[in-house]
This record gives sequence, C-alpha cells and structure tokens, in this order.
Amino acid sequence: MHINLRENLVVDHEFIHENRDKMEIVDAREEYRYRGESEPIDKIAGRIPGSINVPYMNLVDGPYFKDVDEIKKSFREIDKTPVLYCGSGVTSCINYFALDMLGMHPLLYAGSYSDWISYEENPVERD
Repeated sequence: MHINLRENLVVDHEFIHENRDKMEIVDAREEYRYRGESEPIDKIAGRIPGSINVPYMNLVDGPYFKDVDEIKKSFREIDKTPVLYCGSGVTSCINYFALDMLGMHPLLYAGSYSDWISYEENPVERD
C-alpha cells in the first residue's frame, strides 16, 4: 500500500505569522477554552489572537455531520483561507472535513494551540 501525504495542507506557527492577513484562523475547541476561562490540557489558557471560534461539536449530531445548511451557517464569517486549529490537532480535523465538504479548501495547523504556546514569542488572547 502506498500512502500519499499532502503536506501542503498542513501549516506551522511560522506560516501563521507570515500569512496572517491572508487567512482566517478558526479555533475548533469548546467556547470556554477559546475564551481562556479555563484550560484543562495546556499550561496557558487562551487562543491564537484574532481567531474565531467554531466548536467542532456544533458541526455534528452524535456520529454524523449536521445538515449542510447548518454547517454553512457556522462558517459564514469566513471569507479568507481557513486555517484550523484546536488543542492538539485532532478535533480540528472535524472542522477540516466540514469545510472541505463545502469546497472551502482549509489548511490545518496540526501542532495547534499546544504548539502555539510552546513559543514564548507567540502572543495569547483571552476574553
């Protein structure tokens, strides 16, 4: 079996810094984590500055994606290339599949918030 990795779909924190004005950063975590109220996994609560929150759980109903029209409503704010992240790069994949279904060609910040806060120079935003 041959695996064909599509490395052009994955970005890192440097890509975000260099291309910030060309993308919409989307946080897939629960709202309380996005707001920085509490962080059960990472040592610093907050989010990547300027990101919007589309929790992955808002896109699914149990094991199934919600209706396409409902998913479209969740992403209506996005008019640039979406770059998706979560805590560690797992749940943002649900947002990735949803956006891909809509033909939006997202990118994935696989290191996600855990990677972001590992660099002292990366700012963090909270409500």
